[in-house]
Amino acid sequence: MTARTAGGAWGAPERLAAPTNSDVNDFCPVVIADGTLYFISGRPGGIHGTDPMEIYNVWRAEALDKTGLHFQRPENLGKAINTGLETNVYVTPDDRTMLVSRDGAPDGLGGDDLYVTTRLNNQWQKLRHLPAPINSEKYEYGPSLTPDGKWLILTSARGGTTDIYRVSAAVLGAK
Repeated sequence: MTARTAGGAWGAPERLAAPTNSDVNDFCPVVIADGTLYFISGRPGGIHGTDPMEIYNVWRAEALDKTGLHFQRPENLGKAINTGLETNVYVTPDDRTMLVSRDGAPDGLGGDDLYVTTRLNNQWQKLRHLPAPINSEKYEYGPSLTPDGKWLILTSARGGTTDIYRVSAAVLGAK
C-alpha cells in the first residue's frame, strides 16, 4: 500500500501485515468501494485440485479501518469460487460481479480462461465459464470492467503476443 504525500507525490510502499500477507504468494489485489480486499493466495486452508500443489484461491478480507492497511483475517471464498487453479480476480466496486481467471481448468479451452459470477443474497454463485470467442485456446487473464460497466477489458495471447482487448460487458450476462 502507498499513499500520496501532502505535496502530491507517492509515498514509500508499505507491506500489509499478517494475516493479510502470508509466507506464500499473495497477489492480484483488488479493493472494492467499502474497503474490502479480494486477492489470490496459495496460503494454507485453501481448496486444491487433484494436485496438492494446485492451491491458488480467491480470498477476501474486510477492512478494519479506513487506512487501507488493516484487515480482518482473510476468508477463503469456498468451492463455488475456488478449485485451486485461480490466477486473477476482479470484483466490481459494488461487490456484485466477480471475474476470475483459472489456469488449466478441466472445462477451459486452454491456458488461463475467464469465469464470471454474481453475488445474490450475500452469497457468491458458482463461477460460470465464458465461452469462445471471449476465451480461446491461448491465455486470457487480467479481467476488469470499465468504471461505467460497459466494457470487459482482458489480456489475451490469442494473437501470438500478449495484448489488451475490449469487448462489450453484455457477454457477461445480467449483472
